[in-house]
Amino acid sequence: MVEPRSSPASVGDIVAGKYRVDRILGAGGMGVVVAATHLAVHNRVALKFVRPAAHAEGHKGAGDFTLRFLREAQAAGRLTSEHVARIYDAGALEDGTPYIAMEYLDGHDLGRTVESDAPIAVPDAVEYVLQACEALVEAHSHGIVHRDLKPQNLFLCRRLNGMPLVKVLDFGIAKEIGGSAQKVLTDSTVVLGSPLYMSPEQMRGAREADPRSDIWSLGVILHQLLARELPFDANTVPELCVKVMTEPHPKLADIRPHVPPELSEIVSRCLEKDVSRRWSSVAEFAAKLEPFSRSAERGVVDRPWRSFVDTIDSGAVEPSSGALAPGGVSGSGAVAASTGPKLSADTGVTWGEVSGAKSPSPPRRRSFFVGAVAGTLLTAAVVVAAMYAREDGTKVPSKTSGTGVEDGAGDD
Repeated sequence: MVEPRSSPASVGDIVAGKYRVDRILGAGGMGVVVAATHLAVHNRVALKFVRPAAHAEGHKGAGDFTLRFLREAQAAGRLTSEHVARIYDAGALEDGTPYIAMEYLDGHDLGRTVESDAPIAVPDAVEYVLQACEALVEAHSHGIVHRDLKPQNLFLCRRLNGMPLVKVLDFGIAKEIGGSAQKVLTDSTVVLGSPLYMSPEQMRGAREADPRSDIWSLGVILHQLLARELPFDANTVPELCVKVMTEPHPKLADIRPHVPPELSEIVSRCLEKDVSRRWSSVAEFAAKLEPFSRSAERGVVDRPWRSFVDTIDSGAVEPSSGALAPGGVSGSGAVAASTGPKLSADTGVTWGEVSGAKSPSPPRRRSFFVGAVAGTLLTAAVVVAAMYAREDGTKVPSKTSGTGVEDGAGDD
């Protein structure tokens, strides 16, 4: 329970003259989330606040954190996908404490799923990531890169018919690509994101992140869901940085034989250290991933990447729009849906139990580094690692409170 003195609102309080606080949902190092009811329309919302100390004058990084908090409302508020938590309102209390009113979600984040011992069927794991892809196709089309994708920011709730519905949370450190919209919210010594899911280029510097950095993070998440372990792990952040930037990633099929080789190769391409060798867009990645999903059992779903044209994801954005294609990658527009073997109607079946599936030829194996590149990346890793290093040498944080508010969030 959040102590009253550390929370800007207590149970029973009326916030902004229209929201009644019902209960405290959770808290992180910089934020507090409460369940509340709108007094006029009686619908339940989640209110997210910046802790008073976090935006107080004189607090280190207070200005940056408040701007990032408001950016979350602005970035997520522009998106209409059902796979993004809706933003209803934003404002400030009388004392200046900013708040966001957002969709109240009933369920749990995928962090809890990852931490449980229960096995995850291959089609279900793919379905969770595929639904997150739907949100990111739209976000990237607006020039928004999330930069902090992790299981704790993918919230699993249910539709009225009981089917799973994944919502992408926390666009607080999202970056807008191109045009005058891009703002530098932190100095060059601050590293934004979660190291366990962070791409090599993001470790070198947050400004280097583009849509393909989100693809790396999705690959890490899917690898973790299927393998029940991270592709890169370490006892300290500096050690992790060196591994991510210099060591080859493990093959999913080598860890879990029930994962089909073609799906293993799809995930491996997400984890290419050279961004030009990754999937060029979330749309391309999702189209290849789709045949392995739970929804593939039930027939055609009108996925957005089948008709998404003139977007940053397809590389067809007009220069005047202010959104730039990642790394200058060009595309032909709509990505055709991939075909693949169908799963049986038995919801307990996984791809490892389906016979007769024809596997595509695996992509050509590439060497990760030559001597000069390895030296450069190792140097960059050490520099970034020093920025993360803690005096007490504690283990890399990998767990959250399960409420959508990360413990220590904003302490970057």
